[in-house]
Amino acid sequence: MSTNNAVEPLQDLLGSIMSRLEALESAAGIEGGSSVTTTSATAAVTEDSPAVKAYDEHFKKDIIPLVSACADIGDGKFEVVGSHFKSAWECVRLIVVAASKSKAPTKDIPAALMPHLKPVQTALESIRKLRLDRKWDMHIKSVLELVTALSWILIKPPPQTPVTFIKEAIASSTFWSNKIRKEFKGKDDKQIHFCNCLKAIGTGLVDYVTKHHITGLTFNPRGISFEEAAAECSVAKKEESSTSKKKSGGGGGVGSLMSELQGKQTADKASAATGLRKVTRDKQTWRKEYKGEKSSAVPAVKTTTKTMTPTAAKPKKVLPPICEYQNRGNKWVIEHQTKKEGPTITIEIKDPKHQVYAFDCED
Repeated sequence: MSTNNAVEPLQDLLGSIMSRLEALESAAGIEGGSSVTTTSATAAVTEDSPAVKAYDEHFKKDIIPLVSACADIGDGKFEVVGSHFKSAWECVRLIVVAASKSKAPTKDIPAALMPHLKPVQTALESIRKLRLDRKWDMHIKSVLELVTALSWILIKPPPQTPVTFIKEAIASSTFWSNKIRKEFKGKDDKQIHFCNCLKAIGTGLVDYVTKHHITGLTFNPRGISFEEAAAECSVAKKEESSTSKKKSGGGGGVGSLMSELQGKQTADKASAATGLRKVTRDKQTWRKEYKGEKSSAVPAVKTTTKTMTPTAAKPKKVLPPICEYQNRGNKWVIEHQTKKEGPTITIEIKDPKHQVYAFDCED
């Protein structure tokens, strides 16, 4: 009994040391030994990692305000940009979640991640192809430069770290947002708020990557393969979106139509159809009961036709005839010759370098 009591503190200390070592291995991307139990490995795969939770916090704190800011400026014309921006950040979240549940790919990591970054590329192309007024050029460029910062997920040092890559993209975005600040300072607070949101996103992304992915995207050495984790995350995303559509009544059909009509009613239950006259069967033209209208004759519309009178052709302006040799250019100039000057005009060319220029002559 005394021996067991003496060993218990050592066991607690050893357990504490082992848990710390496991945390260090996970952060460094080193695959652990066989001492890890099946239960702890399952928990590491199924539970959201600190990196995922921190990303969700960054998304809620920084991305959502920018989406609202895009909707506020320009009377809603810039709202679609915020939607594309949001979809790009959601795409990277799926990759972060998949990495937290999977081992690092055995092959080249950027090559394995590129197929899953297609939504980011789609968002960039969609923003570039928007047909907005030229006054939005600075806004578009500031957003595009910031979206390119999401490529940090492909960076693995050396020579460059994800944080330095993000800061370069932020600098490019800030160049254009400062132009917006200069133009709208003291004139439009919504535009200044838009620029502040862009700055907050850059700062938040740098803080997040510094804490959780300082040497590149962090994987789980005890997880499943990356392709399996990515497939599971994709399925879960589709199920989540379909569930949200059903709850919001976005699935279409009669139910969706009725809910939309009810939403457009006024406080006194009046709608767009209130006060309209009901059409009976005998007035519906496609039915056999249709009897026709008594005053169905439509008065003829008087049409007036304008007669076009031919206009007299303007007399051609008569210019004096010219037939002379010009030393400048070594050429004969023959212009405005008519039949009155004779049926033929004879000139003597003594030098083969001489040229003849004829213009506006009648046969």
